[in-house]
Order: sequence, then C-alpha cells, then structure tokens
Amino acid sequence: MALTAIPPRQHWILQFRTHPGAAILGELEGRGIRVLGYVPDSGLMVAAAKPAGLQGLEATWAGPLEAADKISPELARGRVRAYLVVFHADVPMEEARALVEAYGFQIIDNPDLLRGQLVVTGTDIPDLAASDSVAYIMPASTDLVAGLPVMAYPGPITEAGLVAEYVQVGSDWPADSGGGVSLGYFFQSLTPKLDESTVRGEIERAFLEWQKYANVQLSPGNQADAARTITILFASGAHGDGFPFDGEGGVLAHTFARLRRTANQGHRRRRIE
Repeated sequence: MALTAIPPRQHWILQFRTHPGAAILGELEGRGIRVLGYVPDSGLMVAAAKPAGLQGLEATWAGPLEAADKISPELARGRVRAYLVVFHADVPMEEARALVEAYGFQIIDNPDLLRGQLVVTGTDIPDLAASDSVAYIMPASTDLVAGLPVMAYPGPITEAGLVAEYVQVGSDWPADSGGGVSLGYFFQSLTPKLDESTVRGEIERAFLEWQKYANVQLSPGNQADAARTITILFASGAHGDGFPFDGEGGVLAHTFARLRRTANQGHRRRRIE
C-alpha cells in the first residue's frame, strides 16, 4: 500500500525494516499517531484521530488488517461453541459490547477477562472480523465459557512458540512420589558478554537458593519446549515476542508463561504448564 497518510479513526500496522525505537516512537507521537502495541518483529499497531502523514518515517509497509487475518485458523478445524473477541486497545468496552450485540452475538460475562476482550456466542464471524474495532477472534476455551476461575496473563505470540493469555487457576503443581515438585531448566541462548560457565553457574546458584525455601527441585532439561521447563535465553532489542529490550535504563528482563499444546487449543491461548 502507498505510504502516504493514516486515515482518521482507523487501526493500521506500520512495518519497519528494524525495530522501531525511541526516535520513531517520538516522531509518531509528534504527528498525532498513537502506538497501541508492537507487532512482531518490527511493526506497530497505530491509530490517529486525524489524518497523519507517513512521509520520512522509513516504513516499509502500512495498512489495515484484512478480516481474514483477524480470524484464528482454529475456527476452521472444528465446531466452535463460543469465541474470544479481542478489540484494539483504544476501543471503549461499552462500544465493544454494543458492536457484538449489533451483529447478533450474545455476551458471556466473565469477570476474569482481560480488558478489551469478550466471550461471545453467535454466527456472523466474517462480518464482525471486518469491523475496524476488532483485532482478533479465536475459540474461547471451555474454562472461559463455563466461568471457571482463570488468571489473566497478557502474553504475546512469539517466534519461539505460543504464549498463554489466560492461566487456569490451581492450588499447586502435582507433586511427585516424594512430595516435591520437579522442574527442568534449559539454556536456549547465552550472552557473549560473559563467560558461559559464569552465566550457567550464577543462574544455577540462584536455583539452588530457591530450593532452600520451596519444595521444588530444579535440574537441567533436554529441550526448550518440554513441560515444566524454564527456558532461559539472552537477547537484545527486538527478539520475536513483541516486547523488545529497549537499551540502557530500560527493560532488563521479562518472563512469559508458555502454553501447553492440547487438542482443542485456541490460536493464542489455552492452559499452561
């Protein structure tokens, strides 16, 4: 699409060759363009109250999401009872509720939902997805539909794998025969700025400290995506999860829960280990 200007009151993606840093964010703000979130790896979801020019931003692509891009592929793989509809971050919830009801959907209220999300039942998915206010539609899990307690966990989709948006609430991990909980850890990448043995030694020392106060046993794992495994990696800048490290004085580290793959999982979330 020609890179000219963002139409008013529409949601667009701006794609860049590299991670859009503070300079680009500042330039967008100066032009009246609001950044609503990152789109891995080097994109931004944006909106503007009035037409905003894009000249000189060095964006490689700009445009809205197509309706088909907002519909999870999981919807085509079987009968879906209810849907989780995700709205853009600047859409008021009263507007969101009115929109789904106008398309004939019924809302299933759940107090544990993240802001900007609704669980609904209905049939007119393509037309609802075509609405500019809608960011994504996916199957709602049985936990959400039944109103079971869940913990909202606003994690992203990553290059390394899917990340849960909701965690099923439970009292603890199932214990092993000795009454303890066994977890693994796996180093997916290390930093070149420190000696490898130093990095491994310090992290393993921290794990041993945890074990003094919690009934948890941590031992080296065999792969990053195994159940009950803590995956450790070092990165800089944009690294595939939509939450880039932003340099000195900014974000130093973060962690996300990884979902467990199940036969009836949604595109973005299910239950995690």
